[in-house]
Amino acid sequence: MDDDEARIRADDASFEITELTVTAGSDVAFAHTLLRCGTRADFEEQPDRRLRLTVGLRKQGDRWIVTHEHHSVALD
Repeated sequence: MDDDEARIRADDASFEITELTVTAGSDVAFAHTLLRCGTRADFEEQPDRRLRLTVGLRKQGDRWIVTHEHHSVALD
């Protein structure tokens, strides 16, 4: 585990969704979000830093299954 991952797993780490968009059909959906991820100290040091997360889902029977996930740090 690297230092960044250890900090995120700290007791005071949190995820705060700042933006969420969902596009859904009858059997396929995509969710895109910007979120803050880190500790209170991380948020104070870099208040505008966001993590971008995109999830693709497909409906199988009566369940939605994640078929794709991508995350990256959003750049200015």
